[in-house]
Amino acid sequence: MPIRFNARFLLAPAEAVRGSLAGSGELEELGWYPVEGSPGHALAPITACVLREFRALLALPPGARDDRPLFRFAGFDNRLPERTGSRR
Repeated sequence: MPIRFNARFLLAPAEAVRGSLAGSGELEELGWYPVEGSPGHALAPITACVLREFRALLALPPGARDDRPLFRFAGFDNRLPERTGSRR
């Protein structure tokens, strides 16, 4: 599996998505996949980790989601805080 640097993972409601994905050729198998499934092939470890975090976020009641801390990964599951507490 190729090494990726500076990967970004962004979340948005499906109803906000418009158009089709168009890549530069660097990434393979671009597409929209259901969060409860998998794309049918191995995921990069950081992608699998972020997907687990997203599933945990979805499991929370909507009112509790803003209180989750925001963090970033630096290396293998080394979490660094970006923001703690509520955005309210």
